[in-house]
Amino acid sequence: MNDPRQAIAGTALVAKGYVQASDIEPVIGALLTIGSVVWSVADKRVR
Repeated sequence: MNDPRQAIAGTALVAKGYVQASDIEPVIGALLTIGSVVWSVADKRVR
């Protein structure tokens, strides 16, 4: 994990018990991918 925000989000999810520590990177990767797709679609609609 290179981004400190990923580490913070991952720590929060593990602390709340939503995901196991070993599952954190794929979960965050998926969230970032979904977020980038949503951002891209929203950006195209605004133009």
